[in-house]
Amino acid sequence: MPYTGKGTNTGRALQAVLDNGLDKNGDRPGVLNQILVITDGKSKDNIKRPSSLLKQKAKIMAIGVGTKLRKDDLYDIASDEKSVYFPETYAELGELKYVLSDMYCPPKCIV
Repeated sequence: MPYTGKGTNTGRALQAVLDNGLDKNGDRPGVLNQILVITDGKSKDNIKRPSSLLKQKAKIMAIGVGTKLRKDDLYDIASDEKSVYFPETYAELGELKYVLSDMYCPPKCIV
């Protein structure tokens, strides 16, 4: 979802995935849907309803980058406590991709 410079609307982004991402575009039977949310963790809108609906359709990992987070938002979004990550910088985020690929991707999905 493109950033418009008007704050963080994570609930709206999650709703867009519900409306456009899973059922209409690429959902395959028998394949686990996985969603990776990267945010500053300070949404201006409601995340509870769309995240609850998405959890019924996909495994959701939530990554909050930075130090000024509302950690509760990330835990509300993620499928479980083990799927929440808190890198403090974007450099740390780059390293996290290898950890996540080992956990959630088929072998060699990230080179």
